[in-house]
Amino acid sequence: MLLRFDHSPAYYCGYCYCRRLFATYVSSSLFFSLGFLFLLYLLLSYMAWFSFFLLLLCPCGS
Repeated sequence: MLLRFDHSPAYYCGYCYCRRLFATYVSSSLFFSLGFLFLLYLLLSYMAWFSFFLLLLCPCGS
């Protein structure tokens, strides 16, 4: 049984490199989007708590 190489090893290296680069890009973009959503959630919760304490400290009508 003879092994046939239809493509050169450079083709496989480029394919693996492109696939690894694509996987790294997808995972990093997913990680950054999750981190961005988490930071946005922290910012919104901080603003909500800050406005809540501001309403407690300075009630309306006084």
